[in-house]
Amino acid sequence: MNRHSLRHTHQQRLKISPKILQLLGNFQLSYAELQSLISEESNKNVMLDIRPPQHNTVELPATLQAPEKTLTAVLLDQLTQQHLEPTNHAIAEYLIDAITPDGYIHHYPDVSAEIQTQLAVSARKIRSVLSIIHTFEPDGVGARSLTECLMIQLNQKDLDNTLLQACLSTIIQHHIQDFYDTKTLASLAETLNITLEQATAIQGYLSHQFHPKPGNQYASTDTNPTLYPSFSVSVSDKKTVQIENLEQRNGVTAAISPEYMGILEDPKTPAETRQFLRGQYEKAKAVIDTIQARWERLDQLVTLIAHHQQDYLNHGPIYIKPLAQRDLAEHVSVSLSTVSRLVNAKSIQTPHGIILLKSLCQRQYFGKTKQQFQAIVHDYCDKYPDLSDNALRHRLNEELSISIARRTVTKYRNSLKIPNHWNRGNL
Repeated sequence: MNRHSLRHTHQQRLKISPKILQLLGNFQLSYAELQSLISEESNKNVMLDIRPPQHNTVELPATLQAPEKTLTAVLLDQLTQQHLEPTNHAIAEYLIDAITPDGYIHHYPDVSAEIQTQLAVSARKIRSVLSIIHTFEPDGVGARSLTECLMIQLNQKDLDNTLLQACLSTIIQHHIQDFYDTKTLASLAETLNITLEQATAIQGYLSHQFHPKPGNQYASTDTNPTLYPSFSVSVSDKKTVQIENLEQRNGVTAAISPEYMGILEDPKTPAETRQFLRGQYEKAKAVIDTIQARWERLDQLVTLIAHHQQDYLNHGPIYIKPLAQRDLAEHVSVSLSTVSRLVNAKSIQTPHGIILLKSLCQRQYFGKTKQQFQAIVHDYCDKYPDLSDNALRHRLNEELSISIARRTVTKYRNSLKIPNHWNRGNL
């Protein structure tokens, strides 16, 4: 394909990318970010009014106030859910201890060398455990460079536009340092075969949806950080699921300004002013409609998730069941990518604390969640270092009743960067 054809293809498929990215961004926003968006849009648009919360924020339950936790404590909490064998657990603790408050391991070669000396393990084994930490929240934690940090976050977003995914990947891996420089943005747009408008939209998307320092949200401040869950979910008498939309209950909302709407509808208003206000009205209505769509979809999703996870609500994290986002998408008649964006960065208040919504809708891997199944494969490779993948397959079937093909064992072993049985003995 020549340069002209490539450019035409990019522009043809990305020509509405500013609107696409705005929609993706609004759906992916956390509760706190949504509040900031409403305030920001209101400051720019006279037709958009901010309305106060239905309830005074001082009446919020104390559980909405986040416990004073450091990034290290948050990561160690997630580590306990992995059920790693002792050596791998010790490696993970060393790695987590090396993660700085901004979320990075800045001197990884030195850290790796120290772990090899202290625990008598190989560099490959350490990298394998690091790959597990890279699945932890916040996205991008444990990265060794800015590029690796942003690529981890990109891979977690599950974009359904493959061209946009490729474009973002190219920017992150080759142009990230220059992409925020407005002086070079036009030339970068030409290099990427996209328009300046598209490049500006992508720049905004990267700025708002990617976090170059993922650990900063846990940085200590003078006051405890406040978590803002989107929903409260509980079970009454272990039978009736109770759900409340906290975004609507506790947050500010957006509405059309009655004052400026009156000016727009007044026949005495000059045509030029009416034209301006009409444009502002359309933009304000788009913001309100997007927020309403977000709430309607989230109401549906949280209701489905809560009923599926009643065992978790009653008994705790160990009872979380697999729940494919694809199944959720079918139930609410939206695309898989839309579900992914809706659950992204949302937290909910449960009887067991405030947790990320997406932690309750994990895919099934032979009756387990992905993290549970990865941990099983990881531990069995360590427990039986001399067994081939085929032998491991039989052992999993015999001991855990997991019927699995050899190639599947190989796939997950490779994804965890664990060598085959011929080389594991040398670790």
